[in-house]
Amino acid sequence: MAEKRMLWFAAFLILLAVPGNAQGSKHICRTAGGQCRMGTCLSGEVRIGDCFSPVILCCKKYPVRKTTRELQRGA
Repeated sequence: MAEKRMLWFAAFLILLAVPGNAQGSKHICRTAGGQCRMGTCLSGEVRIGDCFSPVILCCKKYPVRKTTRELQRGA
């Protein structure tokens, strides 16, 4: 019985020592080019996910599109 307890204790210590994914959703949001925002996304941003559902959203700026006139001028 004592051997079994020692095995469980050793397994527990090993699990504590193994690094986990501490960055979580915030890291995934930033990798996607987004930014975590509280409540709502700012004007000109679109929600692409959650950093911490449902309170903190992952928002990304809309892609800037050039008008036909800007493309013709080479701007």
